[in-house]
Amino acid sequence: MKKYTCRAGLALGPILLLAVSVPAQATSTDVTLNLEGNPTCSSLGPNDNVLEYRDNSPPANGVPRTVEVVRQDGGTQLITYTMGDVVDSNGVTQSGVTEWSVTGAGNDFINPINYTIIKSQGGSGARVFHFGGTGEVVDTDEAGRSDKTAAVSFCYGLTVGFTPPDEGGSLLDMTKIPNCEDLAPAPGGTSGETDLFTTGIRCPVGPGAEKQLILNFALDKRFMGFNFEPGADQAIRACTCNVTLPPCNPDLPLQQVNVLGQYLDENGNVILDENGEPVTAESETLTGEERACLEYGPSTNADGIPNGVNQATPFEVKAVENPDSYICTVIGGKQYCWGDY
Repeated sequence: MKKYTCRAGLALGPILLLAVSVPAQATSTDVTLNLEGNPTCSSLGPNDNVLEYRDNSPPANGVPRTVEVVRQDGGTQLITYTMGDVVDSNGVTQSGVTEWSVTGAGNDFINPINYTIIKSQGGSGARVFHFGGTGEVVDTDEAGRSDKTAAVSFCYGLTVGFTPPDEGGSLLDMTKIPNCEDLAPAPGGTSGETDLFTTGIRCPVGPGAEKQLILNFALDKRFMGFNFEPGADQAIRACTCNVTLPPCNPDLPLQQVNVLGQYLDENGNVILDENGEPVTAESETLTGEERACLEYGPSTNADGIPNGVNQATPFEVKAVENPDSYICTVIGGKQYCWGDY
């Protein structure tokens, strides 16, 4: 699913430090929340700019509906959506939105959707799909909380316009995460502390010292301070202790391996290095540009999955912008969120 980068930012709140791993998701949503009662777009965040299109009589399953809505600048844009059965994160089939998209007279004038609300019948409450301050212009498979949908709302207007990323490559552009030990000394910090965006960092030392990844989120800046827009000064608000993390290539497809941990090409043949030796999941032969950022896909061999091949993402962190900034963790399939309300 294609992501879009918004041109207008929003105000957020304080700094948080976390040690994390990278999330992987099926839809574009940053945060999914279950709410009781009858939430509206304006009730989900203290922002007067939010606009709402609410359909209290959603169309029949599989029948697309297109509506014309007013943008923040007074112009109009089109929202097209289709209802149907969707399997939620618990494997239960519920009524929801199978797909939606936003179109308009030109890319510069579209207000992306910041969050959607699916109100379920039968007293089940609502489910909110939150796309943060950047918003989205397309999404799929948003499940409600019961087998019938009473209403669906599209909340937008918090972001003015968007621009597609450069089709030539990733916005991250293989940017390296610096080592914390290599940063400048922290202003006013104690001896040995380095500066990670005004936060003093002291890495553990000694035999067996823990490897760490430190992230610094700025809740009052666009993209939480991680600015990867083309032409912008790239800010990796992160550093590592006792380890160097080479970048991977987000444009490469899922990498297949066999039960010996050997890389396979698209035809299922073992990839060999310049010496004719198999390249393995633990091999340093492949550079970051040659390694996929996605989870490695294990072979279907019944012998199991080799050491060094990821099966799942056990721990995720999600940083979501206005309205209300959220920091969410997913541990063991359960999501925990803290908001700057």
